[in-house]
Amino acid sequence: MRSSEPTLKDESVPMIELQKLVDRCLGKLDLVDKLINRFKGSLQDSTEKLQQAMDLRDFVELAQGAHRLRGEAANLNATRITKLALKLETAAREEDDRASQDCLNELIEASDQFEMEVRPFSMTSNIEERFRRLRYKGF
Repeated sequence: MRSSEPTLKDESVPMIELQKLVDRCLGKLDLVDKLINRFKGSLQDSTEKLQQAMDLRDFVELAQGAHRLRGEAANLNATRITKLALKLETAAREEDDRASQDCLNELIEASDQFEMEVRPFSMTSNIEERFRRLRYKGF
């Protein structure tokens, strides 16, 4: 990676591109809400399965699991997780043990950050307030 390129931990790589997600959902905030909560609910399970595959050095399952997570994250515009899952998928397909573990560690860290970023979103039942808490500019 060239030094001028942003790293995945860099703030310039957004955790979630909320405006793009809202646009993709045609402004239906209830749908956005459902998608975020569904992804948030499956994220820990996904990372646990990836860790199990890594522990077993099952690179086929690791690559497949990373691919699934990448698709789920891309559908949500969860950019950082999407990019990290692609990085893990590539390392697993190459059966690169060290790179796979490093990528998985980064992915787990990003998953924890995602949980923290969307936590304020789920702390109120009012959907407009949820989006204000995520700094959505449409309100």
